[in-house]
Amino acid sequence: MRIDLMEHKSLTHRRAIALLSLIIACSPSNSGSASAAHASNVSASPPRHFLHQFAADSVDSMVLERRYGSRPLYRLRLSQSGATQFVSQLRNDSGRTASGRLAAEDYKELLDFAVFPVDFLSLPDDIYSDSAMCGPVATDEESAIVTIYMPDGSHKSVWDYYGCGWSPWSLRALEDRIDRAAHVERMLRPPRHAH
Repeated sequence: MRIDLMEHKSLTHRRAIALLSLIIACSPSNSGSASAAHASNVSASPPRHFLHQFAADSVDSMVLERRYGSRPLYRLRLSQSGATQFVSQLRNDSGRTASGRLAAEDYKELLDFAVFPVDFLSLPDDIYSDSAMCGPVATDEESAIVTIYMPDGSHKSVWDYYGCGWSPWSLRALEDRIDRAAHVERMLRPPRHAH
């Protein structure tokens, strides 16, 4: 038993040393021109392990569109500037708009969530068309389209059909977070019924 405990302590010690060595090797150095060149490269472009991540200042806006079947319900745009814009697309309320403000930290939190756990850039453009991601399908469900726009006009969209049984929980959570961040519940109106 003592031998096993000693081996465990030795293994834990080796792991700690390896982790410490990795941290030291990856941390920026203050000496040498090579270090200065490396530092300038880091500021110009993101490190390789952040390649698939967004920075709050590199994303122009996020757009959430909700639909039911082929009928659009509303479109919600959250901009880097903090401006939010809601546009109703309901048949009896089409074109009505509302605007608001979003705190910078809330915008950043949404983008961080899009990176992890959503891993937004790795998702297919259409969840329904990817049978491995969609899974069993129910009919007559709503859908959501999330689009992230970069300042140069490039963008990534993901169409999430709610009838897909295996659609990623984190994508649905992102959609709900966008709604909550913009307080969309204040902008929605109950449907008007004919008398």
